Amino acid sequence: MKFKITKRKNPQDRSQEKYYPAPVYSDEIGIDELAEEISFATSITPSDVKAVLEGLLNVMPKHLRRGAKIKLDRFGTFKVIFGGNGHENAEDVTAADIDGTRIGFIGAPEMKRAVLTDMSFQKLA
Repeated sequence: MKFKITKRKNPQDRSQEKYYPAPVYSDEIGIDELAEEISFATSITPSDVKAVLEGLLNVMPKHLRRGAKIKLDRFGTFKVIFGGNGHENAEDVTAADIDGTRIGFIGAPEMKRAVLTDMSFQKLA
């Protein structure tokens, strides 16, 4: 994987700037290309693979909105995460204090091993 050098504020001391490595992504793979590759590796047609992936994407939001974690074995777990404003007293905390809501993903150990083991990096000139 390629990386470039970027100048950013130091998270430990915002008055300082430091240089950090930053990933450079080569391209973006879409659902059609994934369906083609999965089809090639299995006996399922690309349109059937795409239909399954689209179905997954259609049902995931319902479960995430109700507070479920979605665990796809060997792939990882999706869940809703958020931050919030703190209060001195527990009874003062309300839903209005929730902010920074986003979808979190934690890669499964098998996925992490498959991707990260022996990964090499190249600095862009």
